[in-house]
Amino acid sequence: MAAASATEQRRGLFVTVGLTFLAALIIGLLAPILPVFARDLGASGLWIGLIFSGSDMVRMFLGPWVGQLYDRTGKPRLLLQLAFGFHLLAASLFWFTRAYVELLWGRIAQGLASGFFNPVAGSVMAQAAPAHRLSSYLGLYASVFFLGFGLAPVLGGWIADHWGIRAVFPVVGTLALVGLALATALPTRMGPGTQSRNPRTPLRETLRNRVIQSLLVYRLGYAMARSTLFSFFPILAVNTGLSKTQVGWILSVQILLLSLLQFPAGWLVDRTRRKGYILHFTLWTTGFLLLLMPTLRGFWEFLVLGLFLSLAGALSAPAALGIAAREGQRTGTLATAISVNQSSFALGMIVGPVVSGWVFDTLGLATVFWAGALYVVLDSLFLVLWFRRPPEAA
Repeated sequence: MAAASATEQRRGLFVTVGLTFLAALIIGLLAPILPVFARDLGASGLWIGLIFSGSDMVRMFLGPWVGQLYDRTGKPRLLLQLAFGFHLLAASLFWFTRAYVELLWGRIAQGLASGFFNPVAGSVMAQAAPAHRLSSYLGLYASVFFLGFGLAPVLGGWIADHWGIRAVFPVVGTLALVGLALATALPTRMGPGTQSRNPRTPLRETLRNRVIQSLLVYRLGYAMARSTLFSFFPILAVNTGLSKTQVGWILSVQILLLSLLQFPAGWLVDRTRRKGYILHFTLWTTGFLLLLMPTLRGFWEFLVLGLFLSLAGALSAPAALGIAAREGQRTGTLATAISVNQSSFALGMIVGPVVSGWVFDTLGLATVFWAGALYVVLDSLFLVLWFRRPPEAA
């Protein structure tokens, strides 16, 4: 099967950047209002947790199979149209929701959308990238996503404040329709990958790859620490006297800084020979900063530490996705390698808050951040002891 021409790959790159921004806007519009919507419908804290874990669970299990399907077919247009079709379905389901239990169906539709979108979009970016700029292009992909995800909550909150929460859902549906239309501009076929040689390698063979295994361990531990931070930082900040507005500003600045740094971080990763050591740097830096978190007092201290967390986090995605993409191109499983990497991150986002919630209930709030630091330190040590060396694509 022939790969797409250079012109088609460039077109696929630009269209995918636009689709990534739209997908991030959709997710970001819904993220801050759905917990409030669920509470208003009478959901308990447990049900809110179950509703929100539904999307990540679906994405985690679906992603690798979609990645394998894309490796075999090389057809981004159909798969990304399916993604925005599920976003449209989710918006419709949320609009017609009358009981909090029904929100679960909309979240499952969102999980299906992300499960189709993430592996294909990342693979199209990698296919369009020159070999020496792979991490830069994947950093651009992450940058565009964080930009949309960082801006959308402000818009979603403004719409909800002026016209009610349900007014957000038609906006989401409209963005999904725009995404469906834009996806028609994608090439019909990108091919199985410009460096792919065996697109029918089974998923289980990908999971046996030592480089991929090490990346899965890395992404799991890092996601557990990051999800712990985002779940319990607002509680810690409010307990120390910060207002909810100040907490919102700190989180927004972190996300927007992550967006701005992804592309230059990818440029740096491309020029670093030992990319695996960058992963250990992000783990140890994040762990040290989490240890400091309970000692902070005041808005500016939290803001500065958050900026350093963003600096460390900016290196994570370009390095991990870059190594996964190189290994996937080498073995002919580009989309599968990227998708299992993303699924491991999704698992960490599910497990992290649950484990840290138990720590919070048992040992107190400060211990939650020490536990988050422990996750990443153990993650780094396990990588060294089990895999003997940092993950690095051949």
